[in-house]
Amino acid sequence: MRKYLFCEAGFIEKPNWLPNCWVNVECPTPDDFDFLEKELNVPAAFLHDIADTDERPRIDSEGNWLLTILRIPIFVKDNNITYTTASSPGLLPITKSSFRSAIIRQQ
Repeated sequence: MRKYLFCEAGFIEKPNWLPNCWVNVECPTPDDFDFLEKELNVPAAFLHDIADTDERPRIDSEGNWLLTILRIPIFVKDNNITYTTASSPGLLPITKSSFRSAIIRQQ
């Protein structure tokens, strides 16, 4: 799922991409990756890295792009484990998540 968030006294969701907006991608599809690479010119190497759910936390840059990969806690319904961590990569100003997250909350 792709969302376009524009900062206007807080993040406001927009129906389409606008320059300087934040692109939030949850559970990306091949179409999402295609959009990021072809329409927004995200470096292909970054897309390969963020597709890896086991990617380690790090910061990298290429051209005007900054890649930030974090590991954030997520709750699981397993009786033996209260929570685990998952990779949450961000390409400023784009975030990609392999799961639904409360980091950017629905309003």
